[in-house]
Amino acid sequence: MNVFLIALGWWLLPHPLKGFLFGYFGAHALPLTLLSWMVSDIPATNVLGSDAERMVLALGIRRNLLNMLLAKALVLWLLTAPLCIVLDLAITAGANNVAVSALTTTVIALVPFATLGLASWVGILLPYKPMAFRHRRKQLRQNPAKAFRWLCAILAPYFVVPILNMVCLAPLHVWGLPGDSHRVLGDQFTSFWLVMVSALGLALIMLVIGYLGALALVSRRKQKLVQFLTSPDFG
Repeated sequence: MNVFLIALGWWLLPHPLKGFLFGYFGAHALPLTLLSWMVSDIPATNVLGSDAERMVLALGIRRNLLNMLLAKALVLWLLTAPLCIVLDLAITAGANNVAVSALTTTVIALVPFATLGLASWVGILLPYKPMAFRHRRKQLRQNPAKAFRWLCAILAPYFVVPILNMVCLAPLHVWGLPGDSHRVLGDQFTSFWLVMVSALGLALIMLVIGYLGALALVSRRKQKLVQFLTSPDFG
């Protein structure tokens, strides 16, 4: 659905509005935009509530929990990054600036893993379980304040994940991408490796902080999370 909406907006919206919504221009803009929006969805954040039965078993074993979180990230990577990488390579096929293409493709491959660990914090702080609408409506009648919590949990990915994506894409923006893909630090070999290493380093830092932080949050909230995930009345 996100891909469909982005495709419609990309080709049908007027240029000023497209620039306001997506913020990217140039040859690499569409793959980067698709990646940002495809990752910005409920599976990126609601890592516990959407899979309550299996995740509650993993909460007590740190290694199992980390494996589950990494497995979910890998699935989302497989659903997003390969498509965007192929699209980027197809769009820039025959381009003279190989360095720009190589950097963009590398960062596209890194972004999901770098951001999903930090994005999972939302689902640890605000988990929710899928349930029948009639059941949810019944809960709303009993406690209307729950609507605010659900809305925050549902909308959070569309605010949190794009911000994380922008942080991970910072080396490309420093290099002049994608708003002005011709403004690069020359075509110097050292400039290419400077940005490549900084992109890899930043992604690694985000990945480590994301998953170590997720494990620490689960450890602190374990009792509440177990109660929430095992109770049929909590959604």
